[in-house]
Parts: sequence; C-alpha cells; structure tokens
Amino acid sequence: MPQGQPEGATLVYRRREDVIVTDLNEEVVLLDPVSVEMYSLAEVGRTVWQALPGTPEQVAEQVTASYDVEWNLALQDIRSLLGDLKAAGLVEAHAL
Repeated sequence: MPQGQPEGATLVYRRREDVIVTDLNEEVVLLDPVSVEMYSLAEVGRTVWQALPGTPEQVAEQVTASYDVEWNLALQDIRSLLGDLKAAGLVEAHAL
C-alpha cells in the first residue's frame, strides 16, 4: 500500500505523462526520461499499459476479454506488474 493511502483504499494506476512510449504492435517500449532507463512490455504487458488509467480489477477485465486466462490469476499478475511499474517510476497510484 503506498504511503499515505487509507487501508483498503481502491487504487487507480495512471501512466506517468512524461514517459516516452514506442508501440511496436506486439510490445511496447517505455523510456523514463528522468532515469534514462528503458523497459519493454510484451503482448500482455502492452495490454495492461494500454488499459491505464484503471484499477487492477478494471485492467483484469480487459486482459481476460483479450486472452484466455482466469480472472483471479490475471488479477494477481496485473497487481504484480503494476507494482513493478510503480517501483520503476513509470506509473503512479492514487486512491479513488
């Protein structure tokens, strides 16, 4: 849970506006202009990125509509990916 967020708060994840994005159809390449770090998200990660802004549950709905994956498993993986993207500074999380 991000600091300063109430326990049990629903988080909305948003892409950081200054991240430079190159869409290569089956993957997306992200460049953080502050750290000058480059990241690559494969097909499902690309879908997650494109589904933002949204809650993990909203993103899971989009992923399960596009891929043959169980919703609970998708949600678990999406939460993990969003945590990684937040730790890398590519997304921000805000309470609803």
